[in-house]
Amino acid sequence: MPLFQRTKRPFSFRTTIFSLVPALAIAAFCAFTAGCIEQKCFENNDCPAPKICQSTGTCGYECVAKTDCGTGFTCHKNRCQPLPPDTQNPAGPNGTDSGEIPVVYTCPDDMANVDGLFCMDRYEASRPDATSLSYGTDESRAVSAPDVYPWQVWDNATAEAACNAAEKRLCTPTEWQYACQGTERLNYAYGNIYHATICNGIDAFGYPRFHLMPTGSFPECVNEWGIFDLNGNLWEHTANGSNMTIRGGAYNCGNSALLHRCDYVPGNWEPSARGFRCCAQLVAQAAPNAPPSTDSAPLGTDAPQPDDTARLDTDPPGCIDDPVDTGTAPVDTGTEPFDTGTAPVDTGTEPVDTGTAPVDTGTAPVDTGTDPGTGCPADMVPIDTYCIDIYEASRCDATRTSYGSDTRACSRPGVMPWYTYSNQTEGSGLSLATARAACATAGKRLCRADEWFEACQGPQKHVYCFGDTYNPTTCNGLDTFCRCSSANCAHLAQCPYPYCHNYASTYEQGGPCGADLHITPTGDFPGCVSGYGVYDISGNLWELVDNIDGKRHFRGGAFNCNNSMLNQRCDYDDITWIPSAHGFRCCKDRDTVTP
Repeated sequence: MPLFQRTKRPFSFRTTIFSLVPALAIAAFCAFTAGCIEQKCFENNDCPAPKICQSTGTCGYECVAKTDCGTGFTCHKNRCQPLPPDTQNPAGPNGTDSGEIPVVYTCPDDMANVDGLFCMDRYEASRPDATSLSYGTDESRAVSAPDVYPWQVWDNATAEAACNAAEKRLCTPTEWQYACQGTERLNYAYGNIYHATICNGIDAFGYPRFHLMPTGSFPECVNEWGIFDLNGNLWEHTANGSNMTIRGGAYNCGNSALLHRCDYVPGNWEPSARGFRCCAQLVAQAAPNAPPSTDSAPLGTDAPQPDDTARLDTDPPGCIDDPVDTGTAPVDTGTEPFDTGTAPVDTGTEPVDTGTAPVDTGTAPVDTGTDPGTGCPADMVPIDTYCIDIYEASRCDATRTSYGSDTRACSRPGVMPWYTYSNQTEGSGLSLATARAACATAGKRLCRADEWFEACQGPQKHVYCFGDTYNPTTCNGLDTFCRCSSANCAHLAQCPYPYCHNYASTYEQGGPCGADLHITPTGDFPGCVSGYGVYDISGNLWELVDNIDGKRHFRGGAFNCNNSMLNQRCDYDDITWIPSAHGFRCCKDRDTVTP
């Protein structure tokens, strides 16, 4: 019995209506078109044992001969099984080589030893110069590193070439699935039961706030050998495959419970968010306290050699709005609306925030204390007669990978801010009552527009919080994650600004360059700080400010603004629409300073 109930998904939203009609109508239609389409499978449970669901979407045997399984595996009862270590090499995992020198078989530091069979990167592949805020531009080779943005690639050849350049190779399908399922043949790397927030899928942050995350951001999304993100974040290419044989699911999968399974292969559709990781053969080394070996070679002889002529892809796909992979021929449905400064379009998505004041949960207000030397709590900075939060408001139980659900507002670094989605219509999104009440739980109040403006300018009265000249990557705006290395934009003298989006194209295309825009945790941009020490007051999220007219006013711009050079200005307040991505920040009157 499957772990969850589901219906068979259609082959394509564009080309079939099979899922919308009963079985008899399907049969009649098939007869009319001279033959029925063969029943598809989507996971191993769809097939009678010992058959499995193959990459073609049909049931078949995983293997009929040892050669079908690859190095380190044998075919037993039509399933690929790992060979005992002592049959993979004359010495076993620990023994002696042909020269009677004691040896052990190990992996490089950035790789994990998978059950004594092969080495696999601990993290999804990234560019050598990637960081937690940048995808990087160096495409010379793939690296495996934590807390950096993974490398999204267009095709299998690009992934293979990047691994080869690192003196590694793409993992075979058998290796990838074995590493994911582990010795207990699990459904997911972390267990048999799907969990919505363990790995980065569409459920992790709650629709429509899904987005790609740096490698290793989900510490529990790990297998028994310490390999992270095998489920979710990005689909992963495997050796000799295609865009339809990738594994593991991604952050934008509409049915993560199905698509994140270790045994799921798309087969007849191409997911949009594709990455990879590398594997390698075990390396024989002299055992501790043994005479040094004069030879160190990878276990086995079939490891591919680097291919210097392989093309490294520089034009990954994607839209301004992250497409949701539903397990059908993908349709870019759009998620967080792109703020154009024009009349808003109702997306039909319900706002997450109800727009009402928080319900009393019985929890006590947050006690932040007051520093007698500044007259402000430790999470605020003093400005004249008032204090302002150092960071954008977040729910008090928020983390780096969760928005939380607490109704109290806190000011903390490294957590997801209190983000309220709006469909850009009057009355949707965050209400003044909600923001005021959330600040009140911390013994504070919502910042007024004049207080916000002074905090943004700093004592130097700058145009932007960080200075007088716009910098496209100092704060989190549209230009920050622009794909300047894409084929359309690599030749441009100026990138990311103004060519990331401010160029003749529809916003679904993301401008000619494209941008991987998304909200980031508070304080992640160390240069995005005012002279008073207030972070993210420009970009990331529009901030709701209080006003005597009782209307909602927003300041500071956001991650998805098409003209960040204008919207991030401290003095910009010409907001005639309800921005889709907004939050708030708290202030309070400054206490008397004790000498």
